[in-house]
Amino acid sequence: MSDPYYPLRELTNDSLLELAQNIREYESENTPELTRDGLHHSIQRLIGRLREDLRALKLSLNNVDTLRKLNLSIEEIQNRHGFVDDAKDRLLHAEKKFFRALRERELISKANGQHLSEPSNGPVDEQTNDFMATEIDRQSAMFAQHDEHIGVIDRTVKKVRSTADSISMVLRDDEEERKNVSSRMDRLGERLRVANDKVTRLLAETSKARKLSWIVVLMCILLVLVILTFVL
Repeated sequence: MSDPYYPLRELTNDSLLELAQNIREYESENTPELTRDGLHHSIQRLIGRLREDLRALKLSLNNVDTLRKLNLSIEEIQNRHGFVDDAKDRLLHAEKKFFRALRERELISKANGQHLSEPSNGPVDEQTNDFMATEIDRQSAMFAQHDEHIGVIDRTVKKVRSTADSISMVLRDDEEERKNVSSRMDRLGERLRVANDKVTRLLAETSKARKLSWIVVLMCILLVLVILTFVL
């Protein structure tokens, strides 16, 4: 099956690489304002991508729920197969009983020197013989049709069982994939927390550096004023 989490992994990895690149630039260059804006935009883009990916992930999970419902329906059909087996057994039993009765009647008739359709207490007319022969043919055709229906039921149930096995395999694979994605998302969240702490610390250092730079500038101005005072 196709991997529904592939875009999620690719986009978040790209965003983390971009974030790491901006952090490296921040550490290596003396342009805190520009790099800080870059970090800010990078984090905003990462949040937007994660939201889109979570929507896609939710859609994938909805598809999984559909599969689960389908699997439950197939399990229901499999449970009902027990009733089908009972009905099939009853049909087969009735068929055996019918043909056993025919054989017994035939043996009795032969022993008495009578026609197959004649009762033991005397002969019957030709119309009754035809009726009994027609009835025997009809019963035989009915049981032959029952045999055909039983074959269709067996083939259908085999297909249902095969489909259920396939869906169960897909659900097992998805459950394993979901656990893997959950683990990766936990690691991703940890990396994001670490990156956020680092950015916060860097911004705090920038703010402290600005304050120090203003103090240095003021001291320089005071020094210049003192020198000018002595000179003048």
